[in-house]
Amino acid sequence: MTDLQALHQALSEAECGSRELDLRIATGVDGYTLEKRGKDRKEWLYHKDDSSGLSRRDPGPCSYGYNAMARYTTSLDAITSLIERVLPPIEGFSDKPSEGWKFGVGRGLVPGLWTGWMRKHAEDGVNKMAKTPALALCLALVSALIAQEGEE
Repeated sequence: MTDLQALHQALSEAECGSRELDLRIATGVDGYTLEKRGKDRKEWLYHKDDSSGLSRRDPGPCSYGYNAMARYTTSLDAITSLIERVLPPIEGFSDKPSEGWKFGVGRGLVPGLWTGWMRKHAEDGVNKMAKTPALALCLALVSALIAQEGEE
């Protein structure tokens, strides 16, 4: 089982968002790594894409809590921002297929559940249900990434 598949299973079983799931999304999807560097006494979240030469250091779970880490599993703004960074959106309108993605969330057909969906233009996508709108989008994003890995 890959890390994304394990994350998918954890999100599927979640009753609500949590900082533990946020950490797994940050390290598994958003490009962060949890480590000690230099004279660090505690683990910190560092962004892997450090092209500037300056590490962005955010407190991890072993320091002052998860203060700077995005709340992907409880905030629609945070998960929407992540989706737009990880999967490029559809740009403009045309009759030609685009490589971009569109996504959304709404009430599911099952009472008490929300449906998060993602799809490429003119292709079948993924529809995932969860207890909260943010969890539904997290689950849809991870499902889309797993499907994308299978295409490569």
